[in-house]
Amino acid sequence: MKPDTCQGLVRARRIALLRQFIRFSIVGVIQNGLNISAFAVAVAGGVPFLVASVLAALLALAASFTLNRRWTFPGRTDQTTRRAIRFVTIWITIVLLTLPFLAILVDVAHLPKVLAQTLVIIAGAPASYAAQRRWTFD
Repeated sequence: MKPDTCQGLVRARRIALLRQFIRFSIVGVIQNGLNISAFAVAVAGGVPFLVASVLAALLALAASFTLNRRWTFPGRTDQTTRRAIRFVTIWITIVLLTLPFLAILVDVAHLPKVLAQTLVIIAGAPASYAAQRRWTFD
């Protein structure tokens, strides 16, 4: 291959990855908007904040998987069951890793619950993207 061709392929790959990351980010905004809204409503309704966090994440999980599978990572061979299992596995891992931090932010640092939930989501997002891109939507 000519050097120009290799550079063109590398550039095209970078652009494709950037577009994919932008789409993942847009889905993330939608997902996390649903998560934070559902969390706020549940906490305002008297649901304990750790339970509210899991329930809100379940709602966000369903929306995120659907949008990511159809829009962010289109054109993959359709292995929905395998992808769903991997998506949920990563989600459970992220939730289990971040729930203790949510408890610390609320119970020890005395942050407002919705702010703490938002910070926990922001903290877990990079790991979620990396894992979903490399393992779920390979």
